[in-house]
Amino acid sequence: MSLENPMRRVAHYSFGSPQEVLRAEKDIPLPPLAADKVRVRLTRSMIHPADLQVMAAHYVSSRDDIPEGRVPGMEGVGIVEEASPEALAGTGIDIGTRVAFMGDGTWQTSVDLPARSLVAVPDDITDDVATQMLLNTITALHVLRVAEHMKRGDRVE
Repeated sequence: MSLENPMRRVAHYSFGSPQEVLRAEKDIPLPPLAADKVRVRLTRSMIHPADLQVMAAHYVSSRDDIPEGRVPGMEGVGIVEEASPEALAGTGIDIGTRVAFMGDGTWQTSVDLPARSLVAVPDDITDDVATQMLLNTITALHVLRVAEHMKRGDRVE
């Protein structure tokens, strides 16, 4: 691990309300980049209701402490900073490309992901919009697919 470009992050080591469990951390060493991953420097990330639910242990099977810490966040936008040529091969994504993605741990300054999880963001879409375009779009599509079979008075349970 290197402290040449230390990372900052927000993490929790136990479960509970955000004001009780979240910690801002800095000078976190960046791990070596795996050959099959792409390092993205985040410019925006979302706070989804599910992030808060996980933090409160509503979506987990154990409330045990998390010794290594857990970085919340499921969706982000950033700039591809580092990758092996093999990791980017055939993706149309290069170093310097602005990308959106869904992936764990977006409440930090950098994240390592497989290139297949990245979507290039057109210049005319702001980071604020791009950071919410994937999960919200998938959710909306799911709702529409469920709703198309519904009629007045039906309930979704």
